Amino acid sequence: MLAVMATSICMTPASASVEAGPQTPPPQTSPYQDRIIAPQALAALPPDDDEDVDTDGLPRAIRLELNVGQSARGDDTSGEQGLSAGGFWETADWGSFSLDATVFHSDRDRLEFDRSEFDRSALDRSARDRSARDRGLGGAATLWQRNLFVDGGWRVDNGLGVLNTPSPGLQREQYRFFLPTVSFAGVSTQWAQDERDVAGHAAFGRAGIYNGTRVVGFDLADGHVAAVGAQWRWAPGWTGAASYLGTQGRIVPDQQGEATLIDGSTHAAHLTSAWQSVRSTVQLNLLGSDTERGRAQGAWVDTSARRGRYRHNYGVFSLDPELAWGALPINNDVRGGYYRVAYQFARWTWNLGLDDIRSISGNGFDGQYATGFLRYQSSSRLGYGGSLNVRRTPDITYSAQLFADRRTAWGQTRVQFDHADGGDGSGRSWL
Repeated sequence: MLAVMATSICMTPASASVEAGPQTPPPQTSPYQDRIIAPQALAALPPDDDEDVDTDGLPRAIRLELNVGQSARGDDTSGEQGLSAGGFWETADWGSFSLDATVFHSDRDRLEFDRSEFDRSALDRSARDRSARDRGLGGAATLWQRNLFVDGGWRVDNGLGVLNTPSPGLQREQYRFFLPTVSFAGVSTQWAQDERDVAGHAAFGRAGIYNGTRVVGFDLADGHVAAVGAQWRWAPGWTGAASYLGTQGRIVPDQQGEATLIDGSTHAAHLTSAWQSVRSTVQLNLLGSDTERGRAQGAWVDTSARRGRYRHNYGVFSLDPELAWGALPINNDVRGGYYRVAYQFARWTWNLGLDDIRSISGNGFDGQYATGFLRYQSSSRLGYGGSLNVRRTPDITYSAQLFADRRTAWGQTRVQFDHADGGDGSGRSWL
């Protein structure tokens, strides 16, 4: 009986709680709501004495910079003092204007040089004119008007002063070969209709080259520069471009390795067409030139494909000897193909490349060139890797590099080891 009674006593609390009646419900809490202070109730911020900004009107800025430099090369020393100024102004109806101008004085005197493969009288005349201009006053100025919108949805950019020749987008986006721009003093205009994917450009002026060290100046030459071109979308997924560049004067290095403009005319035309999909592009390029050394043609095809985390680039090319584009030298006297593969994901970055090149005339490079690069980011602060370049001509030469870089509170630290071998043992170097 005692056991039964104990059991019943243990079970009575549950029944007793039921018989005691309903419990008091927990208090209801209202849902959370953000409480934002009304702007008119906020106290005004104190004025910032270190910042004086005029917020009235459209954006504009102006800058002035004074440079004084002294250079030494062997036993020769030279000084240069210059002033550069610039700025930009936004307007409501005429787009934006920007100005960059420099003026400097230099007592620098370059040496004449001897290049037997060029015309001696042209070299000597260029060296004398260049040396006379290097001493004394020099400078350059460029005025740009950008984003001027006119009827029909056209956007116009105009330039005046020291400029570089414009070029279509397809020409600037070359993967394997680069067609340089030419510096000149004159005028330039570029028109673009983004909705129709149409653009055009034209430029004309006097040829010349940049000079100066601390401050950039410009040397005018006797010849002229002319450029004209256009780009358009001629079918879904297809874009074409055509451009012409004519220059009087060619740039060659002098005895000190600095650029010098000598006599010589170049007329060249570039045609290109590209097909593009979501993950692939194919672009065909045709180039022809006419210089005092003769006529030459060239063609190359570049292909790009993205497959997962890999990017593949490959193509073929054939560029005749003496092929030219403007005043600067470009690749020529080569025929062959190339392949590149690149991978980047998470902590890994690597790429491999292989080129097979043959000289068309038999007087240039014949062989293969291979490259490789690898980097692993072990942490947010430490990364390491290396690179290898191998050339076969038929002798095998190579260069290798190992590195590790670490970011600390004191800055970036890099440890690097380099080794190069010229193939016959005489060209070895360590660093």
